[in-house]
Amino acid sequence: MRSLIRVTLCLLLAAALLGGLSSAPQSLAQEGENLLQNGGFEGNYVAVGGDPSLQVAPNWQPWSLPPPTGAPSSVNLRPDYAPAPANRVRSGNAAQEYNTFFATHDGGVYQRVPVTSGAELAFSAYVYVWSSATFEQPDVSDQPQGVEVQVGIDPFWRPGWRQRGYYLVGPGRILR
Repeated sequence: MRSLIRVTLCLLLAAALLGGLSSAPQSLAQEGENLLQNGGFEGNYVAVGGDPSLQVAPNWQPWSLPPPTGAPSSVNLRPDYAPAPANRVRSGNAAQEYNTFFATHDGGVYQRVPVTSGAELAFSAYVYVWSSATFEQPDVSDQPQGVEVQVGIDPFWRPGWRQRGYYLVGPGRILR
């Protein structure tokens, strides 16, 4: 039987706008400083709440949306989070991995970052996607099943950001 796999990967950076910050027109981001703490997902991964299936890099938190009421048991499961295998690390020594097997998920990792109101920010990410409907060739992403990836900055940090229609600028186009 052919199982449907749809993996939705979301990496979410939540930029919290803090009212107590100086109103002086300065921006650390414009000076080229990385505002993320541990943007490379390095270090000893932490099991959130002691749960070994929720291992995230220091300074990051996992998030996922629950399944809709009455959804099939393979829809919107909570992903497993772990350090990525070495062959999936683009640079440095580590990378964050999260996945579900033969199920879908809406989830990812996030970090709250204080920024100056009105600051212009730039954000980019490298994402490795693997999806397959079979285990015949486990090293090959085969019949990828409609994978959808979204990456962005949410200045309001509201759960369900994707459904609110924020526009995220991508290479050469605007993503929704």
